Amino acid sequence: MKRYYDEATLTSMARIEALMNEELETIQMRELESSVTWEPGLRSVLAKIAETHTQVYAELESYLRELRSLNEITLQINEMFL
Repeated sequence: MKRYYDEATLTSMARIEALMNEELETIQMRELESSVTWEPGLRSVLAKIAETHTQVYAELESYLRELRSLNEITLQINEMFL
């Protein structure tokens, strides 16, 4: 059985996934910068920035799971009435 997501949901999910990719790239860049920086204060700031982006990534991931779950429930309800 093929499932269809509405266009708004697909757009939202795609945007969330794009944001997650951006956050992941930022995390990797900051972690790399932190690892090659000799100045302890800057290293600490870069590590905190990476940690903040990791938290944002986790929030986006959680929201994406929630959106997919809600959409799945909606699809199942719609199938009952088709």
